[in-house]
Amino acid sequence: MCEGHRRHSILLHEMVHAATNRYHGIKWKAEMRWLAGAGAPVNLNDFILGSMPREIFSLYASLFVVVFPDGGLEQFAHFLLTQ
Repeated sequence: MCEGHRRHSILLHEMVHAATNRYHGIKWKAEMRWLAGAGAPVNLNDFILGSMPREIFSLYASLFVVVFPDGGLEQFAHFLLTQ
Protein backbone atom coordinates (compact mmCIF):
# COMPACT_ATOMS: atom_id res chain seq x y z
CA MET A 1 0.00 0.00 0.00
CA CYS A 2 1.51 3.35 -1.00
CA GLU A 3 1.90 6.10 1.59
CA GLY A 4 -0.86 8.28 0.09
CA HIS A 5 -3.29 5.36 0.03
CA ARG A 6 -2.41 4.49 3.64
CA ARG A 7 -3.03 8.07 4.80
CA HIS A 8 -6.37 8.24 3.02
CA SER A 9 -7.43 4.88 4.45
CA ILE A 10 -6.58 6.04 7.98
CA LEU A 11 -8.52 9.27 7.47
CA LEU A 12 -11.55 7.36 6.16
CA HIS A 13 -11.29 4.90 9.05
CA GLU A 14 -11.49 7.73 11.57
CA MET A 15 -14.20 9.61 9.65
CA VAL A 16 -16.37 6.49 9.74
CA HIS A 17 -15.89 6.39 13.52
CA ALA A 18 -17.02 10.02 13.70
CA ALA A 19 -20.07 9.23 11.57
CA THR A 20 -21.06 6.05 13.42
CA ASN A 21 -19.47 5.26 16.78
CA ARG A 22 -16.10 4.61 18.36
CA TYR A 23 -16.28 0.84 18.02
CA HIS A 24 -15.88 -1.48 15.04
CA GLY A 25 -19.51 -2.52 15.32
CA ILE A 26 -22.22 -3.28 12.80
CA LYS A 27 -22.78 0.33 11.70
CA TRP A 28 -19.06 0.98 11.36
CA LYS A 29 -18.45 -2.20 9.35
CA ALA A 30 -21.42 -1.49 7.09
CA GLU A 31 -20.13 1.99 6.29
CA MET A 32 -16.60 0.67 5.63
CA ARG A 33 -18.00 -2.01 3.32
CA TRP A 34 -20.04 0.61 1.49
CA LEU A 35 -16.92 2.77 1.04
CA ALA A 36 -14.91 -0.23 -0.19
CA GLY A 37 -17.64 -1.08 -2.70
CA ALA A 38 -17.65 2.52 -3.89
CA GLY A 39 -13.92 2.28 -4.58
CA ALA A 40 -12.68 4.33 -1.63
CA PRO A 41 -9.12 3.57 -0.51
CA VAL A 42 -10.01 1.71 2.68
CA ASN A 43 -7.77 -0.86 4.32
CA LEU A 44 -9.85 -4.03 4.26
CA ASN A 45 -7.88 -5.47 7.17
CA ASP A 46 -9.35 -2.69 9.34
CA PHE A 47 -12.75 -4.31 9.36
CA ILE A 48 -12.36 -7.98 8.56
CA LEU A 49 -10.02 -9.11 11.34
CA GLY A 50 -11.72 -11.77 13.37
CA SER A 51 -13.99 -12.78 10.50
CA MET A 52 -14.17 -16.32 9.26
CA PRO A 53 -11.77 -17.14 6.37
CA ARG A 54 -14.72 -17.78 4.02
CA GLU A 55 -16.17 -14.35 4.86
CA ILE A 56 -12.80 -12.72 4.16
CA PHE A 57 -12.48 -14.50 0.82
CA SER A 58 -16.04 -13.55 -0.10
CA LEU A 59 -15.40 -9.91 0.79
CA TYR A 60 -12.25 -9.77 -1.32
CA ALA A 61 -14.04 -11.51 -4.20
CA SER A 62 -16.88 -8.98 -4.05
CA LEU A 63 -14.44 -6.09 -4.01
CA PHE A 64 -12.49 -7.60 -6.92
CA VAL A 65 -15.62 -7.86 -9.06
CA VAL A 66 -16.42 -4.19 -8.38
CA VAL A 67 -12.89 -2.99 -9.13
CA PHE A 68 -12.11 -5.39 -12.01
CA PRO A 69 -15.42 -6.42 -13.59
CA ASP A 70 -13.63 -8.12 -16.50
CA GLY A 71 -10.83 -9.63 -14.40
CA GLY A 72 -9.87 -13.28 -14.63
CA LEU A 73 -8.71 -15.89 -12.17
CA GLU A 74 -5.00 -15.03 -12.48
CA GLN A 75 -5.73 -11.34 -11.89
CA PHE A 76 -7.86 -12.27 -8.86
CA ALA A 77 -5.01 -14.37 -7.43
CA HIS A 78 -2.64 -11.42 -7.88
CA PHE A 79 -5.20 -9.12 -6.27
CA LEU A 80 -5.45 -11.40 -3.22
CA LEU A 81 -1.67 -11.63 -2.86
CA THR A 82 -1.18 -7.87 -3.01
CA GLN A 83 -3.76 -6.90 -0.41
